[in-house]
Amino acid sequence: MVSIDKIKRGLANYADAEIISKIPGGGLKKLLIGTGLSLYISNLERVILENKDNIFITGLGVMHPDGNIEIEKLAEAIKSRMPDEGVQVNIELLGLEMKLNRSDVDVILSYIFNA
Repeated sequence: MVSIDKIKRGLANYADAEIISKIPGGGLKKLLIGTGLSLYISNLERVILENKDNIFITGLGVMHPDGNIEIEKLAEAIKSRMPDEGVQVNIELLGLEMKLNRSDVDVILSYIFNA
């Protein structure tokens, strides 16, 4: 189990190292994607806590009353349902296209645990 704050720091580190740093060139696209991801991640705790009593969230069984999250359980569930070829992620507004696969979930977990 990890805190939401640790998840936020890990996701921010992952975004910086594995997404933003790999955007070709620089300029406006890198600035927009970096800013968008940073704002989204900084809002993550508020969104989670506002919805912690939602039947869908409680039904996942990964959030504890103390606010910690069983991130390993969530990651294993994601990996077990992920297609062999991974999933395409497109954020058209920012011009971001990337593919995530099972090994990427492990990389994200590593960033979270080391945050």
